[in-house]
Amino acid sequence: MGEADYRFGDAIASLEDGPDGADVTFTSGRAGRYELVVGADGLHSATRRQVFGEVPLTHLGGNIAIFTTENTLGIDREEIMYAEPGRLIFAYAAGGPARVGMIFAGEPKSSIDEAFRGGGWRTAELLAAMQKAGDLYFDSLSQVEAPRWSSGRVALLGDAAHCPSPASGQGTSMALVGAYVLAEALAEAGDHTAAFATYESRMRPYVAKNMAFGRRMVKDMVPGGSFAIAFRNYGMRTLKYHPRKEQVIERVLAPLREAATAIAI
Repeated sequence: MGEADYRFGDAIASLEDGPDGADVTFTSGRAGRYELVVGADGLHSATRRQVFGEVPLTHLGGNIAIFTTENTLGIDREEIMYAEPGRLIFAYAAGGPARVGMIFAGEPKSSIDEAFRGGGWRTAELLAAMQKAGDLYFDSLSQVEAPRWSSGRVALLGDAAHCPSPASGQGTSMALVGAYVLAEALAEAGDHTAAFATYESRMRPYVAKNMAFGRRMVKDMVPGGSFAIAFRNYGMRTLKYHPRKEQVIERVLAPLREAATAIAI
């Protein structure tokens, strides 16, 4: 097998696609010609912008922040949630620090502090912990639907091509499946033009299912009114006593299973 050259802390500054290869210049000043370029650089993909121009994001009406903090919540191998209209906090831990998520309604990248100001439970404590976190992730709950995923010698993969938003919980799975399908297509076709077409035709129905699932789930992640929150909380607290608990859980998980298994590899 060949060797892979890993370089960190660099990014594509310019890209020119030609008949003999793609000429890439990096922000570090390094340059090179490559047979293929695969952009897997996320929702705000610079590679996508270089090749396809601006592809508008579809904002789903919410924002999410995720960070790691000291586990002062006393949780272990469990997840807890606290919701108020328009905002939700969840936290989970598995024998170590806690991972905390804060989701709220609003325009893309609205202020977290303003959105959660005056929140109950331990909101103020977790906002303070977020300010000290070294791994804060913060972005809008948005989807990207690029009209096509390849041009010449450049192809897009994962969120760069088809971000379903964190609401779907399927972004990593879709990226891994896409990488497998793309690699298989390249191995079978031997020609990148045909391989890219096969990759896209095989992935499109699977992606469509997961995008729809993400749009559906965002309604649960960004809570509505007090009655809807109280109804959901009651259902979650009493589920363990339900005589048909397994069937209820299966019905809830059915849309996720349908989206996750909408492709055969």
